[in-house]
Amino acid sequence: MRISFLTNNLPGYHQVWGGAETACYRLAAGLSNLGLDITVVSKSPDRKIEENFKSISVTGNWCKGLLAKASNRFIRFDYYNPILAGEVSKALRKAYPQLVHLQKFDDFSVSVIPQIKKMRLPVVASIYDYILFCPNGLLLKSNGTSCRLFQGLHCRRCFNLIFQSYPGCRQLLQRVFFKHYLQLVDHFIVLSENSAQILRSYGIDDKSISVIPLPLYDSACNLEDLDNGLIVFAGWLSYNKGLHILIRAMQDVVKNVKDAHLEVLGIGGVESYIKEIEKSIRERGLSGKVQLFGRLSQDEVRAILKKANVVVIPEQWENVSPLIMAEAASFARPMVASSIGGIKEFIERDEFLSSSDDPQDFAKKITWVLQNKKEAFALSELLRQKAARTFNPQIAFDKLISLYERLIKK
Repeated sequence: MRISFLTNNLPGYHQVWGGAETACYRLAAGLSNLGLDITVVSKSPDRKIEENFKSISVTGNWCKGLLAKASNRFIRFDYYNPILAGEVSKALRKAYPQLVHLQKFDDFSVSVIPQIKKMRLPVVASIYDYILFCPNGLLLKSNGTSCRLFQGLHCRRCFNLIFQSYPGCRQLLQRVFFKHYLQLVDHFIVLSENSAQILRSYGIDDKSISVIPLPLYDSACNLEDLDNGLIVFAGWLSYNKGLHILIRAMQDVVKNVKDAHLEVLGIGGVESYIKEIEKSIRERGLSGKVQLFGRLSQDEVRAILKKANVVVIPEQWENVSPLIMAEAASFARPMVASSIGGIKEFIERDEFLSSSDDPQDFAKKITWVLQNKKEAFALSELLRQKAARTFNPQIAFDKLISLYERLIKK
């Protein structure tokens, strides 16, 4: 079976990547190891690396061209990019797939969808965020509360949440095209039932939605690896990831737990937000208790996770299913996470769930974990066992392959 993945970036190949790109990499690697002919189409790589699996390739040097760069920067529309859409078509004709699986692909614009359908290929889309359904991708109103209005004139109220490189007026006009393009997608894959319900609310037929959690290999580690008092945050440094809530919580945590200290494993972020975080750390007297790391490799992140006493996931939006949550669970590490989106669907334990916008509640839960390690780690072992079942690679890959076969035979 020949399958092409379309993704913005890939870990190791590009300087910028996050959980969605890591998920794509793992899916492609796993399916390739099972004998599928996988081609990954992405933007031109920032570095040349030796590929870990022969079936995966990053195709195309087209982003290096002056015309492509000018188009992407100055006339790029989220719904139509004349340069990238054409180049994706060329890459797919070269790969000659039987099906195209869209990952996080918004850098290419949604116009690639009709291009793929012109080739008479089935299209599957994995949903890692809500950029296809909401201009800011977060399904949040300007006051930070959840939104189910999706695209429309009401979006003008939330322009302050949209990155400055995307003028609000243009974003609003482009959204007229999105629903039409999404109707061309044959099947959507989501990571949680919460995410499936959001797609149903948008109007997508339930028969076109499958809940398939990401495959994750069980990798529990010993408690001897712990760094006493270590609290870990890993993720993009922006408002929706909630680091500002955790910093405020740390002010109370360090008063109650002498050796408590936070390591922030950032994977990039919004510059203005990062400056606010640095300022908040200084003003709260936490400079000796909070360490901000730059981008780390996957192996470095995993090594720090093994030392963590607690992993904090203070999401401010209905995250589909954070990869860091699954990894922390696989290491049997206690978590304190926002009771929101797909997170509460997996964690369920009140001891590990906090009100998303309440620093005091986060501080209370984090302190409890640090002061009650035996009980906290017993609960996290139960989560590890649940993760082994929920993120079972064989089940996930069997479901994917079955879906591919069904769509190809249509």
